[in-house]
Amino acid sequence: MGGQHEHHHQEPSSELISESTDEVVLHVEGMTCGGCASRVRKAAASVSDLVEVDVNLGEKEARILGAGASGIDAQTFASAITKAGYPAKVLRANHAHAPGFWAKWSTMVLVASALTTIMLAGDWALGWQHHGAGRWALFAMATAIQFYTGSAFLKGALRQARLGKSDMDTLVALGSGTAYLYSTWALLAAPQHHLYFAEAGSIISLVSLGHFLEAKMSERAQSSLKKLLSLQHGKILRLDEAGHGTPVSGAQLRVNDVIRVQSGDRIPVDAVTTAGGASLDESAVSGESQPIDKAPGDRLVSGTLVLDGQLDARVTATGRHTALAQIIESVRRAQNSRAQIQKLADRVSSIFVPVVVAVAALAFALWYFAPQAMDTFAASLEPYLWARHVDPSALSQALLCAVGVLIIACPCAMGLATPAALMAGTNRAAAGGVLIRDASAIEKSSTITHVFFDKTGTLTRGELAVTKVLGDKSSQTLALAGALAARSKHPISRAIAAHAPPPGSDALDAFQETRGRGLSARESGGKSLRLGSLAWHRDELKLQSPLFIEAEASSASINVLSRGDEVLAVFFLEDQLKDETPAVIASLRRANIEVGIISGDRKAVVHEMAQRLGLREENVHAEVIPERKAAVIEAHQKRGDAVAFVGDGINDAPALKMATLGIAVSSASDIAKDSADLILIQHDIRQIPWALEISSRTLRTIKQNLFWAFCYNVLAVPLAFAGFVSPIICAAAMGLSDVFVILNSLRLARPFKKDLHR
Repeated sequence: MGGQHEHHHQEPSSELISESTDEVVLHVEGMTCGGCASRVRKAAASVSDLVEVDVNLGEKEARILGAGASGIDAQTFASAITKAGYPAKVLRANHAHAPGFWAKWSTMVLVASALTTIMLAGDWALGWQHHGAGRWALFAMATAIQFYTGSAFLKGALRQARLGKSDMDTLVALGSGTAYLYSTWALLAAPQHHLYFAEAGSIISLVSLGHFLEAKMSERAQSSLKKLLSLQHGKILRLDEAGHGTPVSGAQLRVNDVIRVQSGDRIPVDAVTTAGGASLDESAVSGESQPIDKAPGDRLVSGTLVLDGQLDARVTATGRHTALAQIIESVRRAQNSRAQIQKLADRVSSIFVPVVVAVAALAFALWYFAPQAMDTFAASLEPYLWARHVDPSALSQALLCAVGVLIIACPCAMGLATPAALMAGTNRAAAGGVLIRDASAIEKSSTITHVFFDKTGTLTRGELAVTKVLGDKSSQTLALAGALAARSKHPISRAIAAHAPPPGSDALDAFQETRGRGLSARESGGKSLRLGSLAWHRDELKLQSPLFIEAEASSASINVLSRGDEVLAVFFLEDQLKDETPAVIASLRRANIEVGIISGDRKAVVHEMAQRLGLREENVHAEVIPERKAAVIEAHQKRGDAVAFVGDGINDAPALKMATLGIAVSSASDIAKDSADLILIQHDIRQIPWALEISSRTLRTIKQNLFWAFCYNVLAVPLAFAGFVSPIICAAAMGLSDVFVILNSLRLARPFKKDLHR
């Protein structure tokens, strides 16, 4: 970014934010690249492990999320970042950026680029090196670049030096400054020496341009998050007791306020519908492409758009407690987390700058004190590489090689490798309705060998339905069963009532519901009518029927309808598989992942379903209470299996935590309750193969970025050491390495062929 932080903002307010504030916003000076942002994040996080730190390189901001819970005031975080070499000041929570931020920064890069272009043309094409006026013109333009666009690098390097540290600014300041100072000396004292003002200006211009492109592309990578943030704003009608509406912002609403939403409104809070009906677009929040119809009693999620209709609703959550805020926080947490694979890059980067300075010093010494030996060595490599330009002056050649090493070795690409890919991958996942909690979830996703599902509500619809009726199937008998079942709220009763035709005119009285047995009533003719379990009828009521033989052999839930001593009908009820379940399991198997079930349901039911799905018996576990599901997962892990568990995110919390990878299938309104690694907010298991795929692609991109960053430095530094690349080419290569990492990461934002259509 070139670090033109001195010009980005108006002077920020120094007013402290209260210790109870949930979010602290800091203006941070001196950040010029992804490596700087990483150090700022690490410094703030070192103050408390109760906070999440979101560093925005382009805006020069650090947001401390959860600062109130840490019990630490804002100034403490600012001091920690300042001690790390990046002066930080506390902003108001509602701080607005000074207008023209990008325009001012663009102007600085444009000025430097324009002056550099003129210098290169004058130096190479017009021969300004050989004329007194031309040499002074080069000096004037190089000075403008050095102390206007390049001042941030110098200030950053000085700040780090005072702390006994070094970073990317150190390398750029040393490289460009050395070329500038040498050329200034040559201009004044050695007219015959070549000037390297164009090289000094090119270093600053190209590195600044590279960081500018890096910041712009990083901003693009955050487009999904910015879109989510934009959904938090908007006006809505708040109704008073008389039913009159007043337009207010979401920030003005409180829990239990009544709001009215109409076509075109963006809902800024979570709420429950109390009256009316409307069709809502929830795609921005959950990724669901189809409109959702809402009626009284339905939940409304913040950030959703009313397409048609009108609703009155009672506010249930506002601000950071809404589902949308929880989703945004989850995405931020993932982007700010540190992958295990990044630790190697961090260790290398921590010692990289001092090593590079030492290598540059060695290059200068060898080329200056042993120029013939170095030239002979470099010449021996030319047949395998390309021809070099050799400066006849030993001092000039030594200077060029040292400056080249300093510039080309900047470790920015290493610092960007992980956060750039995480940013792009987590945003892509969020846009598709999948929340990735942190970087470790991405790494764990690539190791999964087994996926275990909770059965009810995950593989199945979670609702019983009548699949078969034995005995009297007449509409009159079914209507009797429906009339009795309609009196109960039990799931089995509701399923039978839904299957039966509308009840006739027969009146029932003396209704009674007995827990664990069933329902009973008396018909107008005086006969008792019962609807209940097979065990109740067979063992307690001592009724017998040939229909019971098939019922006892079935894995379905059985309910019997009887009148007096006569069995009228036997109802078979089952929780039906979701239509997409077989395809999801087939997709996972194609990825060489074993699939299993861990369910609290009866063995007969679970094993029959497993047989239909073709699951191996060793991976099927039935009659497992929620508290024991974690133990089943642990047993598989002890065998060496890397287990992902898919549950509803609430009742299955112990199993989700025990699993190598916890996947919660949750509605958007339940996000705050979930503690899984991956969260599917469409309640759609078809997203599971896609979620694993996007995680795998993100990890693969991180590895590609790190491989490129390491290989770039391993190959580039020796070339610069031997004089095969000039400082200008080194500066361009260094900037392009950052751009490459960002562009490679942005590939994650492109749609790719999904294993299943969600």
